[in-house]
Amino acid sequence: MSANDGDLVDRLAKKHSVSPAAVQVVLAALRSGGGRMAQFSHADFGGMSQWSPGMSMVGDMFNAQLKAKLDALCTDIAAHLALLWQIFSGGEFLGFPREDLRDS
Repeated sequence: MSANDGDLVDRLAKKHSVSPAAVQVVLAALRSGGGRMAQFSHADFGGMSQWSPGMSMVGDMFNAQLKAKLDALCTDIAAHLALLWQIFSGGEFLGFPREDLRDS
């Protein structure tokens, strides 16, 4: 976690009603997964959990509300990471050129 992540972690923890530690775990997992997938374990999500766009799995697998909470948190973090990667990579996202972000 970088020094600049503190505000993001706190803001998202409050917004999604989870602990800052849970946000940190999900943020680290999404960074490892290139912002498109995460696999991690945290008690706030019932243990082992996974996320990719359109798919959420939580340890308490029949808890639809918890799955929705995980999906919303991961979607917010993934959008934040995508924006950062676009800004700092000059339009490269996950190693693929983004022609719509380049000058002609």
